Amino acid sequence: MRKPRLPFLSGFCLFVIIVTACSNFEEVKVGSPTGLRINRLRASEINLEVLLPIENPNNKKFKVTTIDLDVSLNEHYLGKIRNVDQVLIPGKSKDIYTLSLEMEMNNLLSSFFSVLNILASRRVNLEIKGFLKVRSGIFTMTIPVKEIDEVLIFKEFP
Repeated sequence: MRKPRLPFLSGFCLFVIIVTACSNFEEVKVGSPTGLRINRLRASEINLEVLLPIENPNNKKFKVTTIDLDVSLNEHYLGKIRNVDQVLIPGKSKDIYTLSLEMEMNNLLSSFFSVLNILASRRVNLEIKGFLKVRSGIFTMTIPVKEIDEVLIFKEFP
């Protein structure tokens, strides 16, 4: 008697679909930050929002699941930033997204006074290094980030 070939064929078809879907994948592009708003200052952390351009040239939507960044303002290291919320990026989109973030300050006293001095100016040099993890279905991609740019500090977003 012949063995049924259905499990082998279905497994092979699934493999072909996955390989074909991955072959058309284009890199998600992260641009320079365009704005920064500080929502809350606490003793050891800052709650802030960053306006960040992200381009998804793919047909599939993505979700930014993990943000792990080192941040410096005016060449002064402030600390580590992690995301508060996940951000959904639709397919075939190019837009500026608001990322809600929490920053743990490295050197609490010196970082706090540096932030207060920097808040007096409208423009700061923002340096961000680290990575974003983006997920679409079962696939995850790590996007390296290294941006240095001058940004405006808004009291309210435009």
